[in-house]
Amino acid sequence: MPARVTQNGPGTGQGQVGSLWLYRDTAEIAGDSVMPNTPVGHVETLTVSTPVTAADLAGGNLYVALYLETFHITSKSWTADQFSVTAQLDGCAVPFLRTFVVDCNTGAVLCHADTTLDGHPYTPTGPVGQCDQPNAGSV
Repeated sequence: MPARVTQNGPGTGQGQVGSLWLYRDTAEIAGDSVMPNTPVGHVETLTVSTPVTAADLAGGNLYVALYLETFHITSKSWTADQFSVTAQLDGCAVPFLRTFVVDCNTGAVLCHADTTLDGHPYTPTGPVGQCDQPNAGSV
């Protein structure tokens, strides 16, 4: 999760001037600090990245905070932009449709074709599993 910050002045930063944090509820789980004593015009991209659970994402347990010093000895202002958040879920299956051609006399599978759910060709990687048990009476 990156965010770009620019120190606009008029004063120079004093000591620790800011940071970007990711929280799980009230616990800090990842952070990145702005360079201390930032001069006017300083531009920096802060990035936080850490593994989180799908349950945290779905449950709304994750929060982001950006802290920037606006007055310490002298005033200063900041521009914060280019925020983005990306998530990559590990271990989650990609749903796709596997269609089988079966010999009506022997029941043998002659071939199969894999497509995305909207019908585009798909090549699975890794092991392929079954999402639901088929109904024994369905064809």
